[in-house]
Amino acid sequence: SACTPWTQRPFARPVAAPLAALAAADLLSLLAFLHTRASLSLPNLSVRSGGGLWVTPGHRVMVGPPLVPLPLSSPYPTPSWGTSLEVAPEARQPGALTTVATDAWTLGVFLASICSADGGPVTDAASLRSPPHLPASLTRVYRALLSASPDKRGKPSKMAGKAVQHPLVDFLTSLETLTLQDAATRDALFSKVGRMIDAGDVTATFARHEILPHLLGAVDATGASGWPLLGAILRCCSGTPAADVAPRLAPVILRFFGQTDRALRSSLLQHMDELLAYLSNAQVETDLLPLLCQGFVDSSPALRELTVKSVLAVAPRLSPKALEAQIVPALRRMQIDKEPGIRTNTTVCLGKLAGTLPDSVRQAVLLPLLTRALKDTFAPHRSAGLLALTATMEY
Repeated sequence: SACTPWTQRPFARPVAAPLAALAAADLLSLLAFLHTRASLSLPNLSVRSGGGLWVTPGHRVMVGPPLVPLPLSSPYPTPSWGTSLEVAPEARQPGALTTVATDAWTLGVFLASICSADGGPVTDAASLRSPPHLPASLTRVYRALLSASPDKRGKPSKMAGKAVQHPLVDFLTSLETLTLQDAATRDALFSKVGRMIDAGDVTATFARHEILPHLLGAVDATGASGWPLLGAILRCCSGTPAADVAPRLAPVILRFFGQTDRALRSSLLQHMDELLAYLSNAQVETDLLPLLCQGFVDSSPALRELTVKSVLAVAPRLSPKALEAQIVPALRRMQIDKEPGIRTNTTVCLGKLAGTLPDSVRQAVLLPLLTRALKDTFAPHRSAGLLALTATMEY
C-alpha cells in the first residue's frame, strides 16, 4: 500500500540528531543487504512509527536484474507526497532505470526531509543543499549520497556499518550483541538506558519500541538478571499505561523475584509499589506472595525488614483468605524477631494494616498483637505499640 506522508504523521517534526543518525545507519545497512545479497533495488523510503523504526515499504516494486524502467507516472519511485527533487537527476527521464545510485539519492533526500525545518519533504534545492537540522556527524555521508554524478555517489554497501558514528548507533549495536558480552559489560550497558532517557538522547516512545525488546530478549537469551536490567526495563516503560506492557513485564518481574541474589531481592522490595502496577491481583496472590514470604525467614536482617515493609504495598492486592492464612501469621512471627528494629517495624505495619484486614481477623488478632508490643524490652517497640493502639481505637 502507499506510504503515509511524513507530514501527516502525528510525530512530524525535525527528528533529533540521534534518531537521524540511527535512520542513516539502519537504512544504509538495509540497502547494502538488498544491493549485495539480493541484487535488488528499492525505489522508496519512508518511516513507520514515532518510535524510530525505519522501514522500506513498497517491496512489491523491488527490481533486480534485469533492471526494468519505472516511469514517473507510477506510484514509485516518487512517493505520493514527493517532488521531483526526490528522484535522482539521472532517473528523471522517461524509461530511466532504478539502480543502486538512485537508491542512494533517495536515501539522501529522505535524510534531508526528516532534518528539514519542519520535518517535512524538501521542496527546493536550497533545502536539499543544507538541511538545517542535519547532524554534523552525517554531513559527509549526506553529501556522498547526493553527489550529482551517479558514478561518484556513495554506495550503501561501502558505507554501511562504519560511515555513521554516533553514540546511539553504537549503543544499539551493542544491544544486538548482548549474548556475546559478559555480565559486567551488560550491566554497564543497561545502566546507560536511564541516563540516555534523562539526557533526552532518546524519547520515551523510542525506548519502548526499540530498546525494550532487546532488554526483554536479554532475560531469555542470556539469563541476565539484576537490578540494572530491570531498572532499565522499567525506565523504558515509564509514561506507558501499565496495562499495555504488563503482559511482557509480569513474567520478568516474577522470574526476578525467584532469584536468590540478595542484592536483587533488596532492590525489588524497595521498588515494590512500582512493580505491583504490572501484576494482576491473581498474579500477586498466586505467584508473588509465596516468593515474598520467603523473605520473612531469610537470614539477612535487612531483607527481613524490607519484606515486612513491603507488606503495606502488597496487602491491598490480596484476598481476605490470603491475609488471614499467610500475612498475619508471618507478622506474628516477625513481632518476636531477634532484631528489635524488625519487631518495631512489624508493629507499625500491623497498625497501618488495620483497615485492610478482614473484620473477623482484625477482631481476633489486632488487640493481642499490639498489646504484646507493650511488654517488649525495647523502648521504641513499646512506643510503636502504644501509637498503633491509639491509631486503631475505632476498630
